[in-house]
Amino acid sequence: AKREGVDAVIAADMACVLKAKELGLEVHLSTQLSVSNFESLSFYAQFCDRIVLARELNLSMIRRIHGQISSNDLRGPSGRPLEIEAFAHGALCIAVSGRCGMSLFNSNSSANRGACVQNCRRTYTVRDTRSGKEMEIDNNYVFSPNDISTIEFLDQIIAAGVHTLKIEGRGRSPEYVLTVVRSYRKALAAIESGEFSPSLTESLLKDLKSVYNRGLSDGYYL
Repeated sequence: AKREGVDAVIAADMACVLKAKELGLEVHLSTQLSVSNFESLSFYAQFCDRIVLARELNLSMIRRIHGQISSNDLRGPSGRPLEIEAFAHGALCIAVSGRCGMSLFNSNSSANRGACVQNCRRTYTVRDTRSGKEMEIDNNYVFSPNDISTIEFLDQIIAAGVHTLKIEGRGRSPEYVLTVVRSYRKALAAIESGEFSPSLTESLLKDLKSVYNRGLSDGYYL
């Protein structure tokens, strides 16, 4: 990664973090470390310039953490103020901050090694082991919530201090990634120019839903 000019690596394992630091590679701390308070950020700031916050945090929590970063002038190894990254669009793992063993258990393909086959995003039948009776769950997706979509309140996310948006793209088509990234870029540009409005987000949301309706997202839904 260093030889090929990678800008930064996302890491949760401290051995990986320390090796990247040794090589002079910028580190962005993964959500899998469940960083959810300023004390944790203060500790990890010695190793990384950006932290992907625990996905369980809400906007008020993120806003408070960003305020503490600013008031304490917390900086990463590069000397830049510590940056916050947060999930903005796509699938949300049912496990705490993505630490899931389902894919490894069922398919011998480890989610924690970047190879999740997303077993949770499939339909399942529940069977009573005593009677053998089975039920098909009405909403079809018993292990996975709806995909997150923050474009309608993206201005609030930016105002809360989020530096970078994380858009989930695992198992997605190129058309899906193109549409989602393009839509969020338009929204960010509108926020910067002061033109962010409900009519704009309504239009962008239609574009986002179109990739789901056309089956380009793997058949899931917003």
